[in-house]
Amino acid sequence: MAKKKKSQRSKEKYPQFNPRYSPRVRAEYVDYEKFAKNLPEDEFVELPNGKKVSVKEWYHKFVSEYDGASLDFKDLSNNIHNTEELKKECTDRNNSRNRCIYGVHKAGGKVADDSRIENDYRPANIAETEDILIEILDKLSESD
Repeated sequence: MAKKKKSQRSKEKYPQFNPRYSPRVRAEYVDYEKFAKNLPEDEFVELPNGKKVSVKEWYHKFVSEYDGASLDFKDLSNNIHNTEELKKECTDRNNSRNRCIYGVHKAGGKVADDSRIENDYRPANIAETEDILIEILDKLSESD
């Protein structure tokens, strides 16, 4: 049996910083790429479970939990958001975003942006409108 091919996202070291690898609903909120480029990988911080990771890796984990509710639900001590309240906030935020009708439709390209509205907008010609109203009134008076 052939091995399953790795996805582009799994090949990326910090996929959460790149909106290309996020779901379309969440991609609008992901604007970390420029900031994350300047984070040092040679400075280390300690996670709540005692593990030492680079600042960039810590920030990646934080963003994954905060924006994507990517938490270890079995053992909260492995998370940066390591209390029930913080876990609930992360999951509620993610669920709300997924329920948001505007966000889902915008991600699917079903919301008209300014350029589409301008292309569809046609200013009314007053003379043309007046002629149409006169025709309607004439037809109404003929039917009486």
